[in-house]
Amino acid sequence: MEIEKKKIYLILSPHINYYHSYRGDSKGLTGFGKDIRIFNEIFEELDKIEQSFGNMPISWDYGDLFWSIQLQKEFQNDALDILIERCKKGIDEVLIGSWGNCAQPALDTEELIQDHNWFLQNSMGIGVNQLFPERVAPYVRAQETMFTQGMIELYNKLGIEGICLYYSMYGFDVSRPFINPRLDWNQRYGIVKLQSTISNASCLMIPMYGFGDRLDFCSTTKWFEFIRKKQERGDIEGHALIFFNFDMDSDNWINLN
Repeated sequence: MEIEKKKIYLILSPHINYYHSYRGDSKGLTGFGKDIRIFNEIFEELDKIEQSFGNMPISWDYGDLFWSIQLQKEFQNDALDILIERCKKGIDEVLIGSWGNCAQPALDTEELIQDHNWFLQNSMGIGVNQLFPERVAPYVRAQETMFTQGMIELYNKLGIEGICLYYSMYGFDVSRPFINPRLDWNQRYGIVKLQSTISNASCLMIPMYGFGDRLDFCSTTKWFEFIRKKQERGDIEGHALIFFNFDMDSDNWINLN
């Protein structure tokens, strides 16, 4: 592919979880108050950006749908309505996450299937298929991005096409320390076929990055310049993808340049 045709795609993906074991359960800053504030501020920033440049799609994910949606409904229903409306308009999407903040690899088959089904639809009416119909992407971002053998086979049965795993400077990196050989540049900034180690099953894997990786390049601009040079040299043969996922309660989401 000619360099003029090569693009760099950036996907922004805030990880929503209003339950924090290291903070309290109050709506103040010692609890989930910071989540409330930044969720609102992200939409304020999006309004500014979209007034000048048009729609900016966001791929959201919920690490604890059960509590997070209930708290959003109680304390910031107007902001949740904005997300619902953006999904209705086909701007944003929601990834598959966790219903109850659980560690998916620790669940047995029946438990994982139940967690997945409740995440999609439940008697409380707060499943992602109920809140964001037709805007649920068939890719999973597991809580704490935990992953183990046997999950690919189960994800195949559930109709999940791929999994988002950190290949990152971030402490929750679950792929780079264990994948051998290391991913090449096409794979690091692209979509990878992840083969099961216990069967012939496979699924797609999207390498994820976070704010630590941005700091590794000093700025977003220099990060893009680095990738562009890889495209120019042919190390990246086609388009490149940065899938940027991090906890939504980070102030770094605001004024991200």
